[in-house]
Amino acid sequence: MSWVRRNPLSLTWPSHALELAESPGATRGVNPSRVDPINAVHEATRGAGLDRVVVASAGTAATVGLALKLVAPLGVISIVGLSGGQLSEIDADEISEKEVTVIGSHSSPGVWEDLLACAAAGRYDLKSLVSHILPLEEAERAFQLLDTSSEPAHKVVLSMVEG
Repeated sequence: MSWVRRNPLSLTWPSHALELAESPGATRGVNPSRVDPINAVHEATRGAGLDRVVVASAGTAATVGLALKLVAPLGVISIVGLSGGQLSEIDADEISEKEVTVIGSHSSPGVWEDLLACAAAGRYDLKSLVSHILPLEEAERAFQLLDTSSEPAHKVVLSMVEG
């Protein structure tokens, strides 16, 4: 999840990803398994909540309910990706009371040109986001790294090109 307007803040699991979240511009990283994210956001925003919350749904619906707790009145929650059919428990009254806008997206149309221009200009260190590059033949190991390894693996690229 990210606070994307004035002071980007990233709530990130696991802890080795905090450094990565801060490198593209987040002013603060929070590991919700170590600190209460609601208190951390309350402290960071002086009780106002986040203007915008981006939920990158990588297989979990739990973050949607948390996003609703973190977003400010009149804020926006963008849910990008799928949660594998998991249902999220949210309080519909809270959406109405806060007058929150919820946007769902399976993709990100219209942003790729800007993203590629930023990458080409060197605005972000994208290479630091990739922890491993493995040949396609090692796909099983790639999934093991992401799933069970004690070795920090945040993005694993499977290469179909030798060398």
